[in-house]
Amino acid sequence: MTPEGWRNLTLTDIADVVGGVGFPRVHQGNQAGKLPFFKVSDMNTPGNERELRVAANTVSELLLGSLKGTLHPPGTVVFPKVGAALLTNKRRRLVVPSCFDNNVMGLVATGCDSVYLYLLMQTIDFAKYVQPGAVPSINGSTVGSIRVSVPPLAEQRRIAAILSSVDDAIEKTQAVIDQVQIVKSGLMQQLFTRGLPGRHARFKETEIGEIPEEWTTAPGIELFRLFGGYGPNAITLSDEGECLFIKVDSLNNRRNRRQIRHSVERFSKGENPTIRTHGKGALVVPKRGAAIFKNRVRPLGAAVAVDPNLMVLVPTERIQTEFLKYMLLHIGLFRTLP
Repeated sequence: MTPEGWRNLTLTDIADVVGGVGFPRVHQGNQAGKLPFFKVSDMNTPGNERELRVAANTVSELLLGSLKGTLHPPGTVVFPKVGAALLTNKRRRLVVPSCFDNNVMGLVATGCDSVYLYLLMQTIDFAKYVQPGAVPSINGSTVGSIRVSVPPLAEQRRIAAILSSVDDAIEKTQAVIDQVQIVKSGLMQQLFTRGLPGRHARFKETEIGEIPEEWTTAPGIELFRLFGGYGPNAITLSDEGECLFIKVDSLNNRRNRRQIRHSVERFSKGENPTIRTHGKGALVVPKRGAAIFKNRVRPLGAAVAVDPNLMVLVPTERIQTEFLKYMLLHIGLFRTLP
């Protein structure tokens, strides 16, 4: 039910859908122009989490004219319109007159508050609207036809103010987290190469660098055993099962941030006697795809089987599980890729 005074409209009733322009590689990388030219990759730049402020490329007015591009006003809400980036549902606002390439689409508020429009767009999942095909995409007519509920302007601004204050708090908290992560990285570097402060006076050179003289090096095969996973068709799943079946997405579950304890898919060991499970004391890591670069290592906290995109490390008696976890995080498995 729509609240009194609110209207059920399409996005084209409250905003103009605008597109980008092709940006030939020969013109990219220039920072001498006066106009920022944004690409999808700029949405991942630190400082651009909410508003696009830092552009890797700029253009002159003359070049923009030759490209037949358009300068879009501050407040324009922009988002990826093609490829995997589309499904990340990133939304950003322009803060100065800017242009963007043809992998980006924008909405210019005409019948609503621009900040409210930005926040409203964060509630829309484009996965429901993508066009079928090998590469996800969405077009302007589809975006424009999406129906939304729109309150009176004064209420829009109050809602936007409340949610913006929450975003401000999140941003400040994230800044603290980022700083702590930097401190943690420095601490790991110290502890995994020099040991405990004041504990070691003499060091030796090894194939992995300088380490305390009392330490030894060992190949991974002496520190842990590796196990692979199973395709979903190999396991009979059951909501009542006592074991978890986890995929790479399971590592994104907030409840699994410290230890794998939750999964939407379960199975019974009795119904799957040949399936090898692993429990406490083992670690799980991604083994292929972009997930490797997120450098995630999770200890198991329950009986688990994994899919083929993950692998399980079971430590030997030579190494403690938590130590191995942090050592792998320090090394970064993505750095071992050919």
